[in-house]
Amino acid sequence: MSHRGVVLVILPGLVAGLAGCTPAKPKQSLDDFKAAMEAEANQLTADYNSGDVGKLAAHYADGQVLMVDGAPTLDAAGARARRQQQTNFDITLATSDIIVDAPASQDMATVRSTCIVTVTDKQTKQVLMTQANTCLLGYRRQSDGTMKVNWGLTDPTVPHEVKAPPSPPAGH
Repeated sequence: MSHRGVVLVILPGLVAGLAGCTPAKPKQSLDDFKAAMEAEANQLTADYNSGDVGKLAAHYADGQVLMVDGAPTLDAAGARARRQQQTNFDITLATSDIIVDAPASQDMATVRSTCIVTVTDKQTKQVLMTQANTCLLGYRRQSDGTMKVNWGLTDPTVPHEVKAPPSPPAGH
């Protein structure tokens, strides 16, 4: 089992706008928008840690593609299925040092943070891996007005060791 923690989410066609389109007037100040995006990033972390795949999926655009080191490329549905299959261990995410960059148009945002991923065996409660990362999430306003993750990147900041999880008991 390999968990390097490198995650890249890409949305084909990150086109900022179409020729001839007039951007909508922002509905809030840029500072308020950035605060809302920081709250969104914190809610994504809480929903990730809840284990509720539906809540987590609501933060991501349908067209995003997830590329995890050592695993096949996954689309949004594949990423949700993979998270549902991770039943023999708990994965928790902690974020800090959140910085939001956004244009005045408020049609996209980049959220940078420090994130720590911890993988724990559910049965023994033994920590299998703890990894510190620098994380980037790229949000884009969707046609319904919501902001969703279109791409993301996590880069490990320190080397880590992965311990194989124990085999399930016979008959399970």
